[in-house]
Amino acid sequence: MLDFGLYILYALLIGALASAVIFAIVNAMREPKVLIKSAIGIGIAVVVFGICYAIADSEVNMKAAALGITESRSKLIGAGLNVFFVALIGAFVALIYSEISKAFK
Repeated sequence: MLDFGLYILYALLIGALASAVIFAIVNAMREPKVLIKSAIGIGIAVVVFGICYAIADSEVNMKAAALGITESRSKLIGAGLNVFFVALIGAFVALIYSEISKAFK
């Protein structure tokens, strides 16, 4: 019985994901300006990841090497952490800016 429930869950999850992607594409085709804004956002994210990847350290200590972490994985992990910190700081700055701009209106 549990397997049957999981199969239903997987089917519903795939259906929900497919409908979300399809409706997003249909709405984007109706308004091409949305595509430009999305492309700008994706471009900014790629640039931020590129910068974070460039400054990430690829050093692997003995404990990490014992776990199977290679230099390339270490660099990707470092880049992911750097992107997280940049996004966290960006969200904090946006929050402060939003509150200050509301206060002066």
